[in-house]
Amino acid sequence: MAKGYRTKPIADRAARGMAISSQVDYYFSAANLLKEGGDPYLEDLIAASAHNEKGAYWIPISRIAYFDKVAGLFPRIKGESGPKHNNVLGVIEIMEALQNSRTVDVMDNEHIRRKVDGERLQRPANSDDTQGKGEANRQISDLNNKVEALSCEPNATTKTSTSAQVLNGADVSKYNKNHTKSVEDGVWDENDKQKLYIAPSLAKPVKKMKAVTGYEKNFADAPITPAEHEENLDCYHPDRPVHDRLEVAIQRYKARRKFHTSHTTLFNAWLKFGGVETGERKFNGKLDDKEKIEGMSAFDKAIEFATHQVGDDKGDPNLWVVDFQGVAEAYLSSEFPSTFFDPDAEQIELQCTIMTNFYNYLMHHDVCPEYLDAIKAACDVVKLGCNQLISIHNMGKLLPGAFNVACSVLLEGNLATSRGVSYAAPGLEFESNDFVWNPTNEKLLTSEKARATIKTACSSSLASDELFDVIAESGDLSSIMNMAEAFDLGLEVVEIHRPTEDDIDFYHKANLDEVQIRKDVILKPLGRLVCKPWKIPSYEDHDLPKNLRDLTFKNAPETFTFWIEGDIIDHMHWQSKELVLNEETGKTEEKIVTQNFVGMKMSARVRRLRVEGVKECLWVLDGVNNVYCSFYNLILNDLMSKPWKGVHKLTQEEQAKGSDDGF
Repeated sequence: MAKGYRTKPIADRAARGMAISSQVDYYFSAANLLKEGGDPYLEDLIAASAHNEKGAYWIPISRIAYFDKVAGLFPRIKGESGPKHNNVLGVIEIMEALQNSRTVDVMDNEHIRRKVDGERLQRPANSDDTQGKGEANRQISDLNNKVEALSCEPNATTKTSTSAQVLNGADVSKYNKNHTKSVEDGVWDENDKQKLYIAPSLAKPVKKMKAVTGYEKNFADAPITPAEHEENLDCYHPDRPVHDRLEVAIQRYKARRKFHTSHTTLFNAWLKFGGVETGERKFNGKLDDKEKIEGMSAFDKAIEFATHQVGDDKGDPNLWVVDFQGVAEAYLSSEFPSTFFDPDAEQIELQCTIMTNFYNYLMHHDVCPEYLDAIKAACDVVKLGCNQLISIHNMGKLLPGAFNVACSVLLEGNLATSRGVSYAAPGLEFESNDFVWNPTNEKLLTSEKARATIKTACSSSLASDELFDVIAESGDLSSIMNMAEAFDLGLEVVEIHRPTEDDIDFYHKANLDEVQIRKDVILKPLGRLVCKPWKIPSYEDHDLPKNLRDLTFKNAPETFTFWIEGDIIDHMHWQSKELVLNEETGKTEEKIVTQNFVGMKMSARVRRLRVEGVKECLWVLDGVNNVYCSFYNLILNDLMSKPWKGVHKLTQEEQAKGSDDGF
């Protein structure tokens, strides 16, 4: 068998080559190919190579490397994949070992070919016929009883034997007389053109194709039949309340899609946020009367067997508003990232696919045509949100950037303890339970690397001439720089500037400097983010006095300019397909358009960096708490998942304390 238990590894290359050759000789020998039951794996391999583009019956050497008993001969080295996984050195060694093989010829650097023509190792033409299989097996059994069976091991000691299995009904004695061979060479007489057939193996089960889920990239609902149209007119009649139509649409939509666990989790989370409860309808009784069920309309069946209920209270316009766009914005920008905690690109794309797919279903079946424009706007939000959420995920581990971290570490900012290095004093004794932290194993920022990062940035085109001169003359940056003031606030990006070509060339030359190489620091060119203050929406301060609701500093400038690495700015750009009007033809065409993340919102800590002798200050991102989509929206649905705060009667002490605080 080509697949099986592994052999023991052999360290010596020469001995390993002999073992490889011996093992392959056995695989392609008559003993293995014509034994009872055959070798299904090799049968398929030989059959598949019949029409190889390189040559008929040329077998890739890389396939030999997948044999367990061949791969097992190679020692396993940590970090090396071995020949089984297309290791180039392993394949070359196998090719060298087979140069003197007795059963195969090395055709080129990548292929081998059995010395006996593969056409002589065919299956019967009617291999699926039961009678043919029985006849072949009967002939094999008769011949095996009359001749000596070949050894099944590659290191057999028998010197000579005869081919044991001839499937064309030839006389055994005549065949044995004319087909004497050595087990060591494992081949038949090349001058003999007689067909040799391998007994057909059991038919392998056909792999089932994956069932269509309805969420494939190019999936489209089938055209509506007249019968479905009649049902739609009943289920989605304009006179029915919109919450009933949506409830029925959800059930009929689920019946036309295949939900996996991941689909169900994301779909239910989105619907629950939108005010749709999940679970069987209560107090319905048993619906086991078939005649009663058959007499129901499609609308009644969907309502009775619904697993998602919108609820009658949703029909009160004073309490609930149908807002497809608002729910899409709030869910993708606030609920989805917090519920699934920094979802990766695969989760984001799946969530957005589910939402867009359901919106398309609503439009395709005219569920609520009065909200058509709102549904289209929600689709645009989902498309934009998919790109922005992936961008946020990619930037999450990079923000606030190496330059801002360097300023924080060198000037004892908020990141000094978490991102900087604080070496333990030599000779410090640790208790047995203490965790001994080795800073050399952590890729943290030392003060030396921080100085190199800041000095290089202040030598680029971003710095003013005044700042450049002061930094160039200073020996110790920490003595002329300080950033004591810190402010926590929200920021909205209004401009994005990539690094200039001059700065890219400047940083490239700086990285080639021997001094920087010795410091083991990679300097990245800087671009600029221009932000404006943004008030973070929140319900936490809803019951506070006006003077305590906004705690951001009052004298904030209109805009903040931050220096950010170019690789972070690259993640703030993406390409998408958009419909663009062709002015020459007057028709809309689909083109790839590059978009940026203008409007991105952040919750961050900002510090003012002052340099002695420089009038203008620099703004440093001393930490980024959260990054939000440009359409960040907070609606009352966010409060549904949170427990009710409850009513608490204040004691006299609490009342007195409250009056002292000015409440």
